[in-house]
Amino acid sequence: MHAESASVPSRDCAPPGRGTVDVHQHLWPATFVEALRSRSEPPRLDGWLLHTDFEPPFAVNPRDHDLSTRLGQDPDLGRALLSLSAPLGIESLPADQATPLLDAWHDGLSGLAADSRGRIAGWASVSRHEPDLSGLQTLLSD
Repeated sequence: MHAESASVPSRDCAPPGRGTVDVHQHLWPATFVEALRSRSEPPRLDGWLLHTDFEPPFAVNPRDHDLSTRLGQDPDLGRALLSLSAPLGIESLPADQATPLLDAWHDGLSGLAADSRGRIAGWASVSRHEPDLSGLQTLLSD
């Protein structure tokens, strides 16, 4: 586990069923997609075209970020833990830019956990420059 990552609990969700556990998947909640689309600088989404500072523009497949599609791909999946992708560079942004994206990520994870009935959980993230550890503690205790 990285210093800036911790598990986001799914308090209101049923425990995962039997099956495999995948500890590293990328599925963007709608709130996070909207936050990326609201930006004019990387990381940002223009429709489904992802722009980052570190890689050429990439055409994101919307189905890769659809919860029903993802859950249907592996009916034996007991739980998947979602994480931010490092090439997005969100944790390395100045805190004033990272915070809205990280808030959208965490809010969206809670929704995905509830909508998946516990099959989806995720890793929390903080800014590397000004980590809000008390905010993270609050998030993890909720």
